[in-house]
Amino acid sequence: MKTVHLVGNAHLDPVWLWRRSDGVDTALATVRSACDRLDEYAELVFTASASWLYEQAETLDPALFDRVRAHVAAGRWAIVGGMVIQPDCNLPSAESFARQLAVGQAYCRRTFGRPTTVGYNVDSFGHTAYLPRFLREAGIDTYVFMRPGPPPARPSTARGKRSSSTSSTTCSAGRASRRRAPPPPANSRRPRPRPTASS
Repeated sequence: MKTVHLVGNAHLDPVWLWRRSDGVDTALATVRSACDRLDEYAELVFTASASWLYEQAETLDPALFDRVRAHVAAGRWAIVGGMVIQPDCNLPSAESFARQLAVGQAYCRRTFGRPTTVGYNVDSFGHTAYLPRFLREAGIDTYVFMRPGPPPARPSTARGKRSSSTSSTTCSAGRASRRRAPPPPANSRRPRPRPTASS
């Protein structure tokens, strides 16, 4: 018999395809819903990354944030990520990663009394080869990600440039098997229009 562990999670892109105010409203609704589920189910564990999410609750609804703190203290809400927001991991500069991690980890230390040791980025379409180094320098020794590609059979070690490494695992969002999806039919790929001299 296999034991399966499920951890509730919320990932938000707070300003992607909507106004900032809508992102803030969604963040507060998500935190409230997570707290309600934790209150309802004694064995549930929840996690969310991005210090921005916590900051919204702390600033705009202190009573709600007190509930988050209580769940964190009880070990039922895991603080992960260590960054302000889950970033694109292909294009940002080293300085961008350093600042994301410095500000995110400082918030975790100040607010929850400790930095996170689990990096978390389930919505990036790639990962710079220097990411293990950036995470290690920020005190993060484990990294959870979802893309690109199929999940490995078990946790692995991500090795980056300059001999940096971190333990890593991928999330399999709703996948029932580890097989790759078949490629789309050839006729579904339309060629991009080429610019003309008059465009």
